[in-house]
Amino acid sequence: MLIAMGIHGVIKYKDFRTFFYIPIIVPTQIFGYGLGFITAFIRRIIFKQGEFTGFVKKYYK
Repeated sequence: MLIAMGIHGVIKYKDFRTFFYIPIIVPTQIFGYGLGFITAFIRRIIFKQGEFTGFVKKYYK
């Protein structure tokens, strides 16, 4: 699967270096999203805390 992603990255960006970055970046990104989801789940469901909201200020109003 990661090899196919690496080949797709080489074709899309026309740079062979992406082939070596993809197997590092994809698992890191998936781990980061999963960790954020698990943290939010534990805070909201287990500890019954409120929803976290970032960037409350409306910059483009």
